[in-house]
Amino acid sequence: MQSGGCTNVLNSSLVGIIDEASQSGAFDHVYGASLGLEGFFEDQVIDVSNVPRQTLNRIASAPGAALGSTRRRLTEDDLPVV
Repeated sequence: MQSGGCTNVLNSSLVGIIDEASQSGAFDHVYGASLGLEGFFEDQVIDVSNVPRQTLNRIASAPGAALGSTRRRLTEDDLPVV
């Protein structure tokens, strides 16, 4: 889950997280939340475990935020859900 301004840093870090989580062997699946916290709370979670390498390479160098983003911050009311 990512939040903040849309820059290619978000996409590069997304691909890095997908790669590390996949290669670690510690996880069966890797998920991303569409639109950050908004997607998390709206159950818009995407399995990114099997995104093809060619697509990940394009995402890593693309500007913007592949999963979308939000500037929403967690509140006290959100904590029980998280």
